[in-house]
Amino acid sequence: MAGAPSPPCQLDDVGKLFNNMDILLGISQQFLMLMESRAATTAFSRIGDIFLKVQGVFLIYSKYYRNYDSAVQRLEALSQHEEFRSKILVSIH
Repeated sequence: MAGAPSPPCQLDDVGKLFNNMDILLGISQQFLMLMESRAATTAFSRIGDIFLKVQGVFLIYSKYYRNYDSAVQRLEALSQHEEFRSKILVSIH
């Protein structure tokens, strides 16, 4: 529709805000499972091998960290739009 205002949150914004969260969620769940399993079966103080096992996978977090500041800035900018605040932020809280 010509002249219709565009929504404050575009598809590109979703990528900036959530980056690789789906991958990070899977990594975090796997890491938690390993830690819980260790805690249930042996002395929890012996976890170094778990960190060594997943150290390469944790490098994926670097993309999240590199993008963090720009994602926060974009979220703050989007938060200035009433439509974004009412539809998106309210549903998150």
